[in-house]
Amino acid sequence: QKILYNVNSGKQMNAFFGHSAAISSASFSPDGRFAISVSEDFTLKKWSILKNRCFGTISDFRFHTEAVHCIDFHPSKDLVVTGGDDGVICISGLTTLETYHKSNDFGSPVQTVAVNDQSGVALIGCISGKVQLFSLKNRHRIKEFESKGPVTVCKFFPKPPTFMWLDALGNVGRLGFGDQDGFRRWEIGVEGEVHDFLVFGQKVFLALEMGMVFALDLEAAMAESEIKQN
Repeated sequence: QKILYNVNSGKQMNAFFGHSAAISSASFSPDGRFAISVSEDFTLKKWSILKNRCFGTISDFRFHTEAVHCIDFHPSKDLVVTGGDDGVICISGLTTLETYHKSNDFGSPVQTVAVNDQSGVALIGCISGKVQLFSLKNRHRIKEFESKGPVTVCKFFPKPPTFMWLDALGNVGRLGFGDQDGFRRWEIGVEGEVHDFLVFGQKVFLALEMGMVFALDLEAAMAESEIKQN
């Protein structure tokens, strides 16, 4: 079940049914006309926001063979990138609902994906701690970084640092950031699992499992961080 809420009124607008297992992630299309969801039932579904129905499903033989965890739209092309427990990413068309490319070069479950329109690359984060820059045009690995713990969230930004990711080892959170030449890692040192982060200006806001929000100064984090060149 997927539920759509009005953020102004807080009221439920629609409920979408169709997956046969838990939904792992969902996202609106860049133009806001439809939404997509991925699930532990190994499928992706495309939903009409206004008509409250499913446009179609991606579950062809080239798609994932295990639970699908994450998804991101290409901002300017009719493509979506997904990652799953099978350790692969799939590049699929949203009009054709077909899988165009499947890459299994990750070796462990893929937990998070982010697509950058300007550079035409995807940032892939894995449970193994592997972070990979992947070319969507040439469909090969550009650069690979090794983090110390499972990577749970990764995002691109319009100005330096070019990208950031979040990983955790025990109760210590770590924020990684950098560009294609290398990266920096900063140990946040907060207790409890960090689920997500948001960058606003020069502040990084971390969402913790205990219902807390932890704010960091990004400039200070970059200055104090350990520099790693991969």
